[in-house]
Amino acid sequence: MRNLILSALALISFIAPLSAEVVGFQDSFDGSSLDGSKWTTLSPYSDSVVSVQDGFLRTISRGTVVTQSEFSDQISGPIMISGSFRLANSFSVFEVWLRSDGILIPGNSNGWVGGIGVGFWSGPNYWSSPGLKIGYSDLTPNIFTDSITFNPDQVYSFKITDGGSWISVDVDGVLRATSLTQFSTGGKVALNGRQNLDGQVGQVDVFGLQIIPEPSSFSLLLIGVAGLASRRLLKRRS
Repeated sequence: MRNLILSALALISFIAPLSAEVVGFQDSFDGSSLDGSKWTTLSPYSDSVVSVQDGFLRTISRGTVVTQSEFSDQISGPIMISGSFRLANSFSVFEVWLRSDGILIPGNSNGWVGGIGVGFWSGPNYWSSPGLKIGYSDLTPNIFTDSITFNPDQVYSFKITDGGSWISVDVDGVLRATSLTQFSTGGKVALNGRQNLDGQVGQVDVFGLQIIPEPSSFSLLLIGVAGLASRRLLKRRS
């Protein structure tokens, strides 16, 4: 029995890094340029800017980056999108688009791409209240709002879990949103920074991004595989 347990643990230790390498995505935005093998850059307006500054991605005035990969094709089950960000001023908004086609919506004045937008809004101002907002690219009303305040020049961590028919959002380790939704336009993820008031300039710094299978689901998968391997070993011994 001891040998069977050791065999199962060895199988988990082998599969875990291999699977994460195959289906995972990570970018720490090192160096001075965006990795073109991972991202496509969209600049919806003449003043839109995307740059990499040795440790973070900076987006200005709706500069947008879209993953090359379609994660719905790579990962079965829930996925987790995580990273951290900093808003430059009280007019800045950081948006993460999931289930996205990565295509700018024609005629949309916000420079949005298709998908579900998770927005971290600074403020307040007369145009919009601050907080966490979740909405669809088809401009229907927000499906969720939370009045959490995001202060300029402060770094916040986020984790978005996408279960296919639901999404949840954590900020600094605290669950802030859970919404049931099957809305989708694709399987890509996009990031952008924008302003929440006309005539102002929004700027967002993003300190790394990771997209992996949701850890608890991934652990269950590995345990199941290890159990299957153990049963096969038992059959061979019998």
